[in-house]
Amino acid sequence: MADRSEAPPDSSKVDNVLKTRLDPTSARFEANMRFLADLMSQVRNEGEKICEGGGAKAIENQHSKGRLTARQRIELLVDPGTFFELGIYAACMKSGAERRPPA
Repeated sequence: MADRSEAPPDSSKVDNVLKTRLDPTSARFEANMRFLADLMSQVRNEGEKICEGGGAKAIENQHSKGRLTARQRIELLVDPGTFFELGIYAACMKSGAERRPPA
């Protein structure tokens, strides 16, 4: 078993630092960053669309019956900013009767 009383190694003597050949000023790097930013924008937009559930009409239908949507009920149960929905894309690729919002 390791001796826990040992002092940490001197950081100025570390030889195992990985060196990079990445050039953040290159055109290729900038093109990749723009492409990644576009992809992330698409993912956020899809997520927002999925979080609408069945859309404004379905939400209004729930409200007209005196009900809250599943996401609205969850918001009342948890502390603000603490809930992260893992299954947001669970049913988005299904079709027909199988397609239902995950919440």
